[in-house]
Amino acid sequence: MDEKSQKRKMIFFLWGAINKNVDNFCIYQWIDRCYFQGWWDLGIQLASHIPPNSLPIEYQKRLNYLLSVCREKYGDSNNKIVKHGDEGPDIRMRFWQLLLDKANAREGFFKNAEISSSSWIGETIDEKKTGYYCNITDNIGWIELIIDEGPNSKKINKSLFGDLFSHKDEIEKKFGEPLRWELMGSCRRSLIKKNLEAGGLQDSELWEEIQTEMIEAMGRFEKAINPFLTTNRFLENKITG
Repeated sequence: MDEKSQKRKMIFFLWGAINKNVDNFCIYQWIDRCYFQGWWDLGIQLASHIPPNSLPIEYQKRLNYLLSVCREKYGDSNNKIVKHGDEGPDIRMRFWQLLLDKANAREGFFKNAEISSSSWIGETIDEKKTGYYCNITDNIGWIELIIDEGPNSKKINKSLFGDLFSHKDEIEKKFGEPLRWELMGSCRRSLIKKNLEAGGLQDSELWEEIQTEMIEAMGRFEKAINPFLTTNRFLENKITG
């Protein structure tokens, strides 16, 4: 399989479009390919699909090394400034500023979000960490709900995720598309996300399309989840508070 086809297959996997015959070792091989090709962000994203210590120890050691390099190299690339004319603003700051201008004009969400050079932007629902986020990397964008009620909240986070998952069919019907439901049992937080298809940060000629898709999807995403999330968070916090 050529380089372009291999990369496309990885991205389709992250979108949830393919999963047949994709096991942990296959994902490990993809990450190894990302290391050699310099696809740092893809390697990092793929790693979240390999459960901890699910590979033989020699491969696990190699995987840890590959990911350490990917994170280091991706961090270095994120710190580089991309010039636009004579201003030289960070490319992600420019992307997020344009997105927020459109979002506030059309949907009115993320009014309190701060522009940064991070690969994500979003707002928490209240003083807790649970909130809605938009994400962009070189190759792909996605929206997500991060369920994280703060320190020592793993139990309540998993309970909230379970409450929402019990309404999966209703939520996805209202959203209009399937979503990725990630319990992430070994982590404190849980996620509900939707990978987007328009492109990534490197596709500057598609920014308008990417931002429009992100804004429109986030509007539907919040409206589909919020009625269930608000009620369940109130009940869960009342029980544990």
